[in-house]
Amino acid sequence: MGQLAVGSAALGVTGLTVGYVVWLIRGGTLLATMISSLPAWMTFDPLPVLDSFEETKQIGNGGEPPDDEDLSTFVGR
Repeated sequence: MGQLAVGSAALGVTGLTVGYVVWLIRGGTLLATMISSLPAWMTFDPLPVLDSFEETKQIGNGGEPPDDEDLSTFVGR
């Protein structure tokens, strides 16, 4: 009798889970949640922006790269 109860409970939980996922897919909630959780920067490439920043910095400094700046001074601004 115990195995019947465990099997019935497992079948019921599985049925409810599958039903809930189908309900979310049908309503679009699951898809909207998945899309909203994707990082927004995946379609944005920051390298050209950083490259133009480096060119601007070198042009403004007489064409010579600064030798006393590092990441800590850049972040500290």
